[in-house]
Amino acid sequence: MAGSEAGPRPVGLVTSLRRMISTLIEILETRVELAATEIEEQGLRVAQLIILSLLVLFFFSLAVIFGTVAVVVAFWNRDPVMVLGGFAALYLVLAIVLGVIWRVRVKARPRLLCATLAELARDREELTPR
Repeated sequence: MAGSEAGPRPVGLVTSLRRMISTLIEILETRVELAATEIEEQGLRVAQLIILSLLVLFFFSLAVIFGTVAVVVAFWNRDPVMVLGGFAALYLVLAIVLGVIWRVRVKARPRLLCATLAELARDREELTPR
């Protein structure tokens, strides 16, 4: 029973290397899963925005068309050309304002994989000797 001591086993170099490699693989796996999740979320967000944008555009176009027709018909005996010119100017101003808002929104979107990049930067800082 001399060979069955319950004391701590000496840890060899190979065992330490295996643990270190295993830990690095787990870290890498976590980061890849995080990146995949972010990519999926971004894809869903873009799909939702496209669908909502198309719906908004469709219904807004219907409202604008029917509203314009209603006003032109109401002013048909006075000056329909002036009314149509006024609507054209209004639509141009609205298009410019909405275009500026769209540009600001596009520039303000979050960077793709920003959480993954932040985690990798933290990992690099932790692993860099000081």
